[in-house]
Amino acid sequence: MKSAVVPWFAFALALVSVAAAERPHGAEEGPGHQRRGDPKKHFAHLVKELKLSKDQQDKAKALREMRDSLIQAQREKMRPLHEELRQLLEAEKVDLVAVRQQLETIGKAQIEMRMQDIQGRLEFEALLTPEQKKKLRAMHKKKPEPPREGKPPVDDHDTK
Repeated sequence: MKSAVVPWFAFALALVSVAAAERPHGAEEGPGHQRRGDPKKHFAHLVKELKLSKDQQDKAKALREMRDSLIQAQREKMRPLHEELRQLLEAEKVDLVAVRQQLETIGKAQIEMRMQDIQGRLEFEALLTPEQKKKLRAMHKKKPEPPREGKPPVDDHDTK
């Protein structure tokens, strides 16, 4: 029984990975991801709330465009990795060792994409004044944590 369930579980996991990799950049990405919705609206919100100067806006746009092209290139590299995983899972006899290796390869590529996001955030924050950084941190703290699957939202402010 266990041997029949494992390939189906791996297949389901792969389908979720493929769907995530093929999602357009800037689309709603779910819990744990920084960006949701329209990146231009998000940027306009930051400009307004942080009162970014024209120079800061220009530099931030240039950083975002460079990062977006890097992320798009990484997504293009991900497509064949997911396709290879799909082929492994659709084989007559699923090789779980090969599936694991492919999932690890995909995981490393996803880590690289996340690191690019973090690097972009750090580069953006480097453009800010100390007051703007403080305001940005306050904005992030105000943002509610997305609900975890099947669990109520966590209240970090509870001091029972």
